Amino acid sequence: MGYEVTSGDDRLLAFADVLHSPVQIAHPDWAMVGEPAPDASAGLRREVLGRLADEGIVGFGVHFADVPFGRVRRAGDAFAWEPLA
Repeated sequence: MGYEVTSGDDRLLAFADVLHSPVQIAHPDWAMVGEPAPDASAGLRREVLGRLADEGIVGFGVHFADVPFGRVRRAGDAFAWEPLA
């Protein structure tokens, strides 16, 4: 589940269980223990990360503890998380 919040041209995507840790941004294929469909989940993670990076949407990682707000950027074929201050 996720929520997109918009204000004018600004957008924020609050993603819940799609990503459980910032480390999954660099490694979207890493599944959580007990994940029922790891391949499908990895595909969804890559889709969400691509959208965040390509559309410049601010991300809110509900499970990201001390760095919940940030932007995703492409790093070659991978992604990187840039926390917002």
